[in-house]
Amino acid sequence: MLAASATWATLPASAFLGPPRLTDATVPIRFVAANWADPTAGRYNGGMNAPAGDLSLKSLKADREALLTAWSDGTTYRITWKTLRERCPCATCRQKRAEPPAPAPLFNIIKPEEAQPIRATAMVPMGNYAYQIDFNDGHNSGIFSLELLREIGETEA
Repeated sequence: MLAASATWATLPASAFLGPPRLTDATVPIRFVAANWADPTAGRYNGGMNAPAGDLSLKSLKADREALLTAWSDGTTYRITWKTLRERCPCATCRQKRAEPPAPAPLFNIIKPEEAQPIRATAMVPMGNYAYQIDFNDGHNSGIFSLELLREIGETEA
C-alpha cells in the first residue's frame, strides 16, 4: 500500500493522452499518490449524490489543454482546464458567478498570470469521491467531486 506523498516529476508530453498532441515539450505536474490498493478508489461510495448504478471513474489523464475522463459505462469526456476553472465549485467562485457582472473598465490592465492560458499544475485525490485541482493562476480551493466532473463532461460534450 502506498502512503500519500507528493513528488514533482517532468514527464514527456507523449505520456499524456488526448489532443492536442505535444511533440518535444515536457509538462511539469505534481502527482500525489493515493491508496492504489483500494478497489473502491475512484468509485462513487453511495454517499454524496451518487448516481444510479455502479458508475466508476476508470481513467483520469491530462494534457496541456484538458482533462480526459473515462467512465465504467464506456463514456469519455475531454474537459478543458479553462472550463474546469470557470466551473470551480469553491464558495468564492460560486459567489462571484452569482454577482451581476461589473461594468467593463475603460482601460483593462491584466496581471501576468491572467495573460497565460489556464492550466492545472496538480491534482490531489480527496478520499474516494473528489479531486482538488491546483491551477497555474494560483487558485486551488475547489474540490471537484466525481459527480461534478461527470456533469461538466456531459454539458461540455
